[in-house]
Amino acid sequence: MNQPRLESRIGSLEKRATSIEAQIVELSADTAEGLKTLRQDMSASFTEVRQSIKQLDDSIKASYISIGDTFIATWDDTKTIFATKEDLAALKATTNERFDKVEARFDKVEARFDKVEARFDKVEGDITTLKMTQTAQDAKLDLILQLLQQRDE
Repeated sequence: MNQPRLESRIGSLEKRATSIEAQIVELSADTAEGLKTLRQDMSASFTEVRQSIKQLDDSIKASYISIGDTFIATWDDTKTIFATKEDLAALKATTNERFDKVEARFDKVEARFDKVEARFDKVEGDITTLKMTQTAQDAKLDLILQLLQQRDE
């Protein structure tokens, strides 16, 4: 069997090496850009979650203060109006209104917790995507290393 001339074989190997190296450079650039974008997205998500938690914390504190004020006002009203049965009926209506307000505030707090939970789920999804991307990149790099080792042989 005829072997190609040395110049042809060297030229062929140079073209193959150039092609493989170009693919490695492109893959590296794509990976770096993808990771940079993912890092920015995750950073923005974490910042948003931090802000939401801070807002939720401030809102919960304000709600507790308001609830405490409501209970104090209700107690003061109870002491003031305690005299007759008619006054007790009015007190009951007032108390029910205040408790309705408190329940409405708790509903708002619960809705905010749901939003925070959804954001945490999104962050977990982003982390899972990052791990999957990293695994795929590792497999590609292993394949490139195998190709380079085969070329050296």
